[in-house]
Amino acid sequence: LTIPLTLYMLWSARRALHRTLWTLAAVIQAVAIFYTHARMGYLGMVLGVVLFLIRRRGGTAIVLWAVLVTAATYPLWPTTFQTRVESILDYTSSESSRTRIGQQLVGLWMFRDHPVTGVGPGNFEENVKRYTDRVPDRWRVEVIGAHNLYVEVLAELGVQGLVVLLLILVYAWRAAQQLRRRAPTPSTALLYEALGASLLVFAFSALFVHAQYQKEWWLLLAVITAARSIAARTDFT
Repeated sequence: LTIPLTLYMLWSARRALHRTLWTLAAVIQAVAIFYTHARMGYLGMVLGVVLFLIRRRGGTAIVLWAVLVTAATYPLWPTTFQTRVESILDYTSSESSRTRIGQQLVGLWMFRDHPVTGVGPGNFEENVKRYTDRVPDRWRVEVIGAHNLYVEVLAELGVQGLVVLLLILVYAWRAAQQLRRRAPTPSTALLYEALGASLLVFAFSALFVHAQYQKEWWLLLAVITAARSIAARTDFT
């Protein structure tokens, strides 16, 4: 979530010291994500960088250069990193990937049994073992979350819960785009664009993590909603 916002601060910085500090912040975040060995983190970081840079002058060239450098140096990267990246495509070779698929199948079975109300908020893990026998043996099932926000919301809150979630995301996205188009200055427009990019990164990352109870994305929604409310009281919306 923070990568596009950090890039916004870096792009908007006017003083050399500020640019240095925000560059350092971006590097620290990238290194931290790298050492989590989380594939969702890798994909989300790449998406956040691409969404931000693709609309900047020279941004496409920077993205292409980064792709070429990464491809050329890939054999030199740590084996653990290569293994995690390759497991994104060869998911059957990864135990964690098989578990994620198993958890999501469990979630779909819960939805099938409780399509309207779900099994209740926070009750996914408590009901996992009831559905173990319905999942093919090639996939693993543990007493953990669904590793997919949309599936877990569908399982816990039913179709009505998923519809509300999607409406919230669509509302926030449209609000960020309206703010960007009507912003009074290029810098303000860039900020709203970064907020929208962060929202897209979350929506994508939610395919790989259950985060409906994590405060970070709710804070992002709050910032976008507050910005729209403030803008509605001024002349630039």
